[in-house]
Amino acid sequence: MSESVKHLYTVDLQHKIADEPASQIITELRSPARDDLETLGQLMLDAYMGTIDDEGEGLAEAYDEVEAYFDDAPLLAASYIAFVDEAAVSAILLSVWRGDPLVGYVMTHPAYKNQGLAGVVLRVALQSLADARWAKVYAFITEGNTASEALFRSAGAVKTPVF
Repeated sequence: MSESVKHLYTVDLQHKIADEPASQIITELRSPARDDLETLGQLMLDAYMGTIDDEGEGLAEAYDEVEAYFDDAPLLAASYIAFVDEAAVSAILLSVWRGDPLVGYVMTHPAYKNQGLAGVVLRVALQSLADARWAKVYAFITEGNTASEALFRSAGAVKTPVF
Protein backbone atom coordinates (compact mmCIF):
# COMPACT_ATOMS: atom_id res chain seq x y z
CA MET A 1 0.00 0.00 0.00
CA SER A 2 1.53 3.32 -1.02
CA GLU A 3 1.63 6.20 1.41
CA SER A 4 -0.62 9.11 0.56
CA VAL A 5 0.86 12.49 -0.29
CA LYS A 6 0.13 15.30 2.12
CA HIS A 7 0.53 18.99 1.36
CA LEU A 8 1.22 21.72 3.88
CA TYR A 9 -1.28 24.57 4.03
CA THR A 10 -0.93 27.82 5.98
CA VAL A 11 -3.60 30.18 7.26
CA ASP A 12 -2.41 33.73 7.98
CA LEU A 13 -4.18 34.76 11.18
CA GLN A 14 -3.31 38.44 10.70
CA HIS A 15 -6.23 38.81 8.30
CA LYS A 16 -9.86 38.87 9.41
CA ILE A 17 -11.24 35.41 9.86
CA ALA A 18 -14.42 34.96 7.87
CA ASP A 19 -17.48 34.51 10.02
CA GLU A 20 -19.05 31.08 9.96
CA PRO A 21 -22.76 30.97 10.61
CA ALA A 22 -23.40 29.25 13.91
CA SER A 23 -24.85 25.81 13.53
CA GLN A 24 -28.36 25.59 14.86
CA ILE A 25 -27.88 21.95 15.83
CA ILE A 26 -24.79 22.30 18.08
CA THR A 27 -25.88 22.13 21.71
CA GLU A 28 -22.38 22.35 23.23
CA LEU A 29 -18.99 23.49 21.96
CA ARG A 30 -16.03 23.07 24.29
CA SER A 31 -12.34 22.29 24.47
CA PRO A 32 -11.40 18.63 24.79
CA ALA A 33 -9.92 17.03 27.90
CA ARG A 34 -8.15 13.74 28.43
CA ASP A 35 -11.48 12.37 29.73
CA ASP A 36 -12.70 12.66 26.11
CA LEU A 37 -10.26 9.99 24.89
CA GLU A 38 -12.94 7.37 24.14
CA THR A 39 -15.38 9.91 22.71
CA LEU A 40 -12.74 11.36 20.37
CA GLY A 41 -11.40 7.91 19.44
CA GLN A 42 -14.85 6.74 18.38
CA LEU A 43 -15.53 10.00 16.51
CA MET A 44 -12.16 9.71 14.74
CA LEU A 45 -12.86 6.13 13.66
CA ASP A 46 -16.36 6.99 12.44
CA ALA A 47 -15.25 10.18 10.67
CA TYR A 48 -12.29 8.71 8.76
CA MET A 49 -13.69 5.26 7.95
CA GLY A 50 -14.06 4.84 4.19
CA THR A 51 -12.38 8.17 3.37
CA ILE A 52 -9.12 8.91 1.59
CA ASP A 53 -7.46 9.13 5.02
CA ASP A 54 -8.68 5.70 6.17
CA GLU A 55 -5.66 3.45 6.68
CA GLY A 56 -7.64 0.49 7.97
CA GLU A 57 -7.29 1.36 11.64
CA GLY A 58 -9.65 0.02 14.24
CA LEU A 59 -10.96 1.50 17.46
CA ALA A 60 -7.82 0.61 19.43
CA GLU A 61 -5.63 2.49 16.93
CA ALA A 62 -7.98 5.49 17.05
CA TYR A 63 -7.71 5.55 20.86
CA ASP A 64 -3.91 5.33 20.54
CA GLU A 65 -3.92 8.22 18.06
CA VAL A 66 -5.97 10.43 20.38
CA GLU A 67 -3.86 9.43 23.38
CA ALA A 68 -0.70 10.35 21.44
CA TYR A 69 -2.27 13.73 20.67
CA PHE A 70 -2.84 14.41 24.38
CA ASP A 71 0.69 13.18 25.21
CA ASP A 72 2.40 15.42 22.63
CA ALA A 73 1.93 19.21 22.59
CA PRO A 74 -1.84 19.73 22.44
CA LEU A 75 -3.27 23.24 22.08
CA LEU A 76 -6.40 22.50 24.06
CA ALA A 77 -7.51 26.13 24.30
CA ALA A 78 -7.86 26.24 20.50
CA SER A 79 -9.22 22.71 20.04
CA TYR A 80 -12.93 22.01 20.15
CA ILE A 81 -15.55 19.29 20.24
CA ALA A 82 -19.06 20.04 18.99
CA PHE A 83 -21.95 18.10 20.49
CA VAL A 84 -25.53 17.57 19.45
CA ASP A 85 -27.31 16.70 22.65
CA GLU A 86 -24.69 14.48 24.28
CA ALA A 87 -23.16 13.03 21.11
CA ALA A 88 -19.81 14.30 19.82
CA VAL A 89 -20.44 15.12 16.16
CA SER A 90 -17.41 17.17 15.09
CA ALA A 91 -14.00 18.10 16.46
CA ILE A 92 -10.79 19.92 15.68
CA LEU A 93 -7.54 19.06 17.47
CA LEU A 94 -4.55 21.39 17.34
CA SER A 95 -1.03 21.00 18.64
CA VAL A 96 2.27 22.85 18.38
CA TRP A 97 4.54 22.01 15.46
CA ARG A 98 7.86 23.79 14.95
CA GLY A 99 6.73 26.53 17.31
CA ASP A 100 3.41 27.26 15.58
CA PRO A 101 -0.11 25.82 15.79
CA LEU A 102 -0.89 22.79 13.62
CA VAL A 103 -4.36 21.46 12.88
CA GLY A 104 -3.83 17.76 13.39
CA TYR A 105 -7.38 16.57 12.94
CA VAL A 106 -10.73 17.84 11.75
CA MET A 107 -13.43 15.23 12.00
CA THR A 108 -17.18 15.06 11.60
CA HIS A 109 -19.39 12.06 12.18
CA PRO A 110 -20.74 10.79 8.81
CA ALA A 111 -24.35 11.35 9.88
CA TYR A 112 -23.56 15.05 10.34
CA LYS A 113 -21.41 15.74 7.27
CA ASN A 114 -22.33 18.55 4.88
CA GLN A 115 -23.99 20.57 7.62
CA GLY A 116 -21.16 23.07 8.10
CA LEU A 117 -19.93 21.64 11.40
CA ALA A 118 -16.29 21.32 10.31
CA GLY A 119 -16.43 24.96 9.22
CA VAL A 120 -17.77 25.99 12.62
CA VAL A 121 -15.06 24.19 14.62
CA LEU A 122 -12.35 25.42 12.23
CA ARG A 123 -13.45 29.07 12.42
CA VAL A 124 -13.80 28.95 16.22
CA ALA A 125 -10.32 27.43 16.49
CA LEU A 126 -8.82 30.03 14.14
CA GLN A 127 -10.47 32.85 16.09
CA SER A 128 -9.09 31.41 19.35
CA LEU A 129 -5.60 31.37 17.86
CA ALA A 130 -5.96 34.92 16.53
CA ASP A 131 -7.24 36.12 19.92
CA ALA A 132 -4.16 34.51 21.53
CA ARG A 133 -2.02 36.46 19.02
CA TRP A 134 -0.70 33.54 17.02
CA ALA A 135 0.35 34.73 13.53
CA LYS A 136 -0.33 31.57 11.51
CA VAL A 137 -1.53 28.03 11.68
CA TYR A 138 -0.55 25.02 9.58
CA ALA A 139 -2.36 21.91 8.37
CA PHE A 140 -1.26 18.88 6.38
CA ILE A 141 -3.98 17.79 3.96
CA THR A 142 -3.96 14.56 2.00
CA GLU A 143 -3.78 15.16 -1.73
CA GLY A 144 -7.20 14.44 -3.17
CA ASN A 145 -9.11 15.19 0.04
CA THR A 146 -11.17 17.79 -1.76
CA ALA A 147 -13.51 18.42 1.18
CA SER A 148 -10.59 19.34 3.48
CA GLU A 149 -8.89 21.36 0.76
CA ALA A 150 -12.11 23.34 0.20
CA LEU A 151 -12.68 23.79 3.93
CA PHE A 152 -9.21 25.20 4.53
CA ARG A 153 -9.21 27.32 1.39
CA SER A 154 -12.50 28.86 2.56
CA ALA A 155 -10.58 29.93 5.68
CA GLY A 156 -7.83 31.53 3.57
CA ALA A 157 -5.36 28.65 3.59
CA VAL A 158 -2.73 28.49 0.88
CA LYS A 159 -0.50 25.61 -0.13
CA THR A 160 2.95 26.18 1.35
CA PRO A 161 6.32 24.54 0.68
CA VAL A 162 7.41 22.38 3.60
CA PHE A 163 10.28 24.08 5.40
